[in-house]
Amino acid sequence: MPVFLLRNILLGVPAMFIEEAQGQALLTLVILLFFSIIQAHVWPWRSEDLNWFDTYACCMLMLMIVTWFPTTDEKVSFTRKTDAENKQPRLCRGARLINS
Repeated sequence: MPVFLLRNILLGVPAMFIEEAQGQALLTLVILLFFSIIQAHVWPWRSEDLNWFDTYACCMLMLMIVTWFPTTDEKVSFTRKTDAENKQPRLCRGARLINS
């Protein structure tokens, strides 16, 4: 079980330290691949069916990330803008527009 705890903690790391979407996806892919290899060797669940299910679930996540890479724009970034930087009108309280 420590394998899963470490994997789940490390899956949050890319979002905290990397701003570019491609970098986050690449690091997430590396973490999932590394822990899938460890899981295939250790088989941490008691039931063999649960081990196979978790392995397939990780493989499907990796497949989704790999197929997302070519479809994304190179300039995608998840930096947060302050209200002063964001000059576009935003929707608030229903459909009424409020200028920032």
